[in-house]
Amino acid sequence: MALSQDHYENPSNQDDEMKDIDNQQGKISHTAKTPSQINLRSFQNSQPGLATANNSNNANKSKYVPIIYIDNPKNALQLLDLLSEITKEKITGHMMNNDKLKIFPPTPEAHKTIQNEIIQDGMKSRTYELKDEKQIKVVIRGLSKDFDTSEIISHLQNQGFAPTLCNSIRNRQSNINFNLFLVTLPKIPK
Repeated sequence: MALSQDHYENPSNQDDEMKDIDNQQGKISHTAKTPSQINLRSFQNSQPGLATANNSNNANKSKYVPIIYIDNPKNALQLLDLLSEITKEKITGHMMNNDKLKIFPPTPEAHKTIQNEIIQDGMKSRTYELKDEKQIKVVIRGLSKDFDTSEIISHLQNQGFAPTLCNSIRNRQSNINFNLFLVTLPKIPK
């Protein structure tokens, strides 16, 4: 679009051209305001779609619930069953190779209830993984969805690694396997 001298001298012509451009691009047409007329609050109040969209996203978004690590549990299965009864929710866990139970609380309320129970029973726990206990997590891609995880473990052992865990990664919503496998390896000392 070529701009002539008349374009700059005639502001009403400029507004008409801006409306035409907006209409061609499928945008809502509006009249331009000078910087002194622009008010940020009035602009935000004139955008009804944004405020309602943000509120609905916040309602659907779940809060992050930290993992709980319990040192030397006596009977992990009974402990998980007890915690499930107390919270009235299904509590899952994973026994790690260094006598630690990794618990995955589903909600913040369940997390608080579990922490209170742990304190009452006098067990040692924390909500973070210690740096020297962190394991290396590797994702392997390019294999078929139904590839056997025991074959992955044996191939890695032939390469000189000692994997502690190998799982296929699933889609959370459809529960279908991806072409990805998560392998957990112990940290190698320097």
